[in-house]
Amino acid sequence: MHRDLVQRYAETQAILLAPVAPHWCEYICVEVLGNPGSNHDASFPRAAPNDTKLTATLVYIRRTTCAVNSSQHKKLIKGKEISFDPKLPYKLDLYYDPAFPTWQMDSIRQVSEALEKFGFVNAQDIGKEMDKGAMKRAKPFIQDFTKSLERGQGKRKVLCTEVPFDEETVLKAMVPGFIQSLPKCQAVDLIEVVGAEAQCGVFADSGQPVKGLAPVSSGATPDEPRFQFDNVA
Repeated sequence: MHRDLVQRYAETQAILLAPVAPHWCEYICVEVLGNPGSNHDASFPRAAPNDTKLTATLVYIRRTTCAVNSSQHKKLIKGKEISFDPKLPYKLDLYYDPAFPTWQMDSIRQVSEALEKFGFVNAQDIGKEMDKGAMKRAKPFIQDFTKSLERGQGKRKVLCTEVPFDEETVLKAMVPGFIQSLPKCQAVDLIEVVGAEAQCGVFADSGQPVKGLAPVSSGATPDEPRFQFDNVA
């Protein structure tokens, strides 16, 4: 834990316990923590306003870390064939896309228009303006929107197309944790997907182009990265 976090926790507890154990709390604040002045002059602790950006970042880190760490285990339990041997050295490719594909932006626009006009969403009607390929992908995407709305999530949150944090910066900060927590993981390549069909990309660190991305990369969207393991020599 960070030193400032531990100190803040101790100070808060000492203030809350002061009515019950004033002398002990005074000793903790002044002698142990080295705070100037008396603990009895402190005001009641108040929580800072909720930082939505920080909260969204923490949720993203937990969700992504859990997905990566559990993917190998789930595949092995279900008896599925996997494309790499987790007992041998491997690397992790992380794919992220800072922009939604055109068909998803069209879906979001039509969902928003339907909500404004009718107050509800009909996935069958919304996809009529799209070509067959886009419609096939759009239906489950739109159904996810309706399920989120039915669960009580706000319309603004469900239809938001912007990530409240820098996804690339957060993923870069997560790389050392992946290497440490994943057995046999030798490297992590962070790749930004470029192009509507995820045909190519660029390495986030060097900016060098990458061709022939894994098929899984096509599913990457803002706030929803995709990943793949590959054995290395």
